[in-house]
Amino acid sequence: MTEITVEPTYRSSFEDLAAFLKRPKSAGYPVHEAHECICRTCSGRRFEAQLMDTESAVHHTYLDCERHEFTADSGCA
Repeated sequence: MTEITVEPTYRSSFEDLAAFLKRPKSAGYPVHEAHECICRTCSGRRFEAQLMDTESAVHHTYLDCERHEFTADSGCA
């Protein structure tokens, strides 16, 4: 039997993305939980993520209202 793995594509569901992130990896930290980002202002779910190298943080900007937010615990010191 041949096993075929399909990678999530643009506009995949959140459930597909969460399953992809939780797959075991040979290096790096395991992902136990994935939460969907939903804007508190506009209820938007489309965003652009940016890695801030100097601060080891990630923040995202919602595309509908341009609100900025830190991702997960990235804003914590």
